[in-house]
Amino acid sequence: MRCIIMIVLAMLGPAVVAAPGFVFAKFSGSPYNGTSDVWTYSGRITVEYPSWLYTTTTEETTTYVYGTYMYLKGGIVYGFKAAYDDFSSVKVDNRFVVPKNSAECKGGIGYIQYAEDGWHKVELRAANNTLIGGTSSYLDNSFAKGFYYHRTGSAWRPFTIRTDVEEQFVTALPNGCAINPNPTWVRSGDHPWGVQILSSLIRDNDPTVMDIAYKVISGKSTVKVRILAFEDGERSFAKVVRPETFVDGTAPANWDAVEANVVHTLSWKVSSDWATRLAKVKLEILVCEDDLLPLELRTIPASNQYGKMKISWNAISESQIFDALLWLYADKDPGLTLAGGVLKNGATQLASGEGLSSIRGAYVSGAGYQYTYPATEYIYSKMGYQLLTGAPLNYANSETRLGLSPSGVRQYAYKIVQE
Repeated sequence: MRCIIMIVLAMLGPAVVAAPGFVFAKFSGSPYNGTSDVWTYSGRITVEYPSWLYTTTTEETTTYVYGTYMYLKGGIVYGFKAAYDDFSSVKVDNRFVVPKNSAECKGGIGYIQYAEDGWHKVELRAANNTLIGGTSSYLDNSFAKGFYYHRTGSAWRPFTIRTDVEEQFVTALPNGCAINPNPTWVRSGDHPWGVQILSSLIRDNDPTVMDIAYKVISGKSTVKVRILAFEDGERSFAKVVRPETFVDGTAPANWDAVEANVVHTLSWKVSSDWATRLAKVKLEILVCEDDLLPLELRTIPASNQYGKMKISWNAISESQIFDALLWLYADKDPGLTLAGGVLKNGATQLASGEGLSSIRGAYVSGAGYQYTYPATEYIYSKMGYQLLTGAPLNYANSETRLGLSPSGVRQYAYKIVQE
């Protein structure tokens, strides 16, 4: 199960356009083509199952290119590896992060970091030189053919294609590795989806009403939509407003089944939900497909010690947890209360103002005090999971050798699945 909570600010602003999906191009006649633009190539197609990039009958003097977009987080170093016979490269935006290898079959490694979060063009190029073939390549004799990425604090992972909705990575397809940029949570063949804010205007004849036109871009026919607003544009629980009064019959009949890929209009009676000047409010459209957090899952078969166990093994960021809390607040989660800018579950404080609340734990020599974030455990519980700690964590590490080490906001989840 997956969810992307897409949040778009709207206050008299322009539309935000969703990124395009996978494209593919094949350029013949040269041992390596590093200049032709895959996005403008007339023969580009949407890729469904790109395993044939690694076929054993790759044409000679031909370059294969995949173009897609990845959502890269600001401040995080991303690494890319390319290994292909004969030549390979990785280009992010206008920069060759992994330049074409100087010698055949050598591959390469490169890193990139951005200051801000955002979508970035990524090109993966593989070229065969003179002989039909093109798959028996290794990178420093340690990485098999294919393309890999990683981010700070995570292991190298192959770009892969999903085989079902929960098992993330495939490393032994019959024809080698396949491609799907999992950090963006974009599925192969899909368009990265989001919200287009087409207009957000205060009515001339009634300045207490804001009309918002929007469209959700999704591969699904319907999605879940929620609305929040923030005084002064400050994304904070101290400034949040939950719009509840919509006029002229514009409220969806079912907020959990809003039709995707068509234009919708909301007419918010701002004065009924908020007493401050209209000019200082910003609106957010929240969209969710499946679940609150994008968990990368692995299944451990049942044993004498535990039943069949599903564990998450990707690090969840503070911003993702904060977004999930905003969704739950917009959803009127009965387990939450908000007073004085402090969000609580019972007596447990989850967030305050613009940040998550933490609890200081034991002091560890060389690492300082250890902190836990109650919001993480609460969100996991809403998804049917528990924190992966203690004996279950030790068991999961022994069975998978993932070496999971929870710390701070980086916590993992598990649940026992009934056969």
